[in-house]
Amino acid sequence: NSPKAINRIVGKELYEQFGKKINILCMSLGTGATVVGTGSYLKNKIPNLYLIATSVKNGSSIPGPRGEDAVKKLDFPWWKIADLELPIRDIPAYEMSLALVREGIFVGPSTGMQLAGILQTLKKMKAKKRLKKDTNVVFVACDTMFPYIEDYFAVLPDKLKR
Repeated sequence: NSPKAINRIVGKELYEQFGKKINILCMSLGTGATVVGTGSYLKNKIPNLYLIATSVKNGSSIPGPRGEDAVKKLDFPWWKIADLELPIRDIPAYEMSLALVREGIFVGPSTGMQLAGILQTLKKMKAKKRLKKDTNVVFVACDTMFPYIEDYFAVLPDKLKR
């Protein structure tokens, strides 16, 4: 995992697709390389980009990303790039993943974790009247749902499984 490679590939690709239209970017914290590489590339191009880095809330289990305590020990300095580190619980992560799956986007719980973090952040920004009318949000779908199908049944309450 190399922030330099991610910078050249993911950051560049997102910028080519969206240009300066991105206002908010959200990524899960695994090694921190994606946040550092993509975030530094895009913040260089879009100085007022708001970057959310999601982690797994203590007491929750989401495969892939690191927990809120573990992210403080990562070698890549993601905290210098991210504007907000947001720990997310497993139920909202799986719930948002399932919502995306129902829309035909077959992503897993770490992508659902990002969507949950985005929705929390947008709600807070709106309440504080800091949300612009034409806000564009991008998040990186970094997993698929298929390895975790049984986990949805184990994690989600019955009312969310329907």
